[in-house]
Amino acid sequence: MDPERLKQWMEIAKSFQGNDFWSSIFDNENPQNMMNQFADMTKGSQTNKPPQSLQKSSSSPFPRVDIFMSNYEVILIFELPGVKKGDLELAVSGRHLIIKGNVKSENQDIRAIHTERYYGPFERTIELPEPAEETNITAVFQEGLLEVTYPRIQREKNRIKIK
Repeated sequence: MDPERLKQWMEIAKSFQGNDFWSSIFDNENPQNMMNQFADMTKGSQTNKPPQSLQKSSSSPFPRVDIFMSNYEVILIFELPGVKKGDLELAVSGRHLIIKGNVKSENQDIRAIHTERYYGPFERTIELPEPAEETNITAVFQEGLLEVTYPRIQREKNRIKIK
């Protein structure tokens, strides 16, 4: 690729996008950092830890969650592959559910060549669709899925007298 033509293309792109062009392309990373990370990946780092760029993507928060609501309860299902029950913590604060944990690599003695899964500590705060009382929350963890359930607060409908 001709560097001069690339430079011209970059100037044209800047005129349309302003100075935020590369941040919109690379999720707020500058191109030089991206090139350095690629170089590190291709020369075969001696660590078994995945490159930082592959560990956690801001476009895909970890853990992923689905939230459902019936007439009587709210259900949150978290996807937690590779996490052990003892490495999880849950807390509720008002309308927020906080999940913390750690994904440990099963292969400590071998070097990763390519990885897309997340490894390491994580914390995520989920805004609940309705308030939850801590004493009414149940959590069941099996086969890599954490299901958190709590009853919806049923409010009586009070009729308003129209004058």
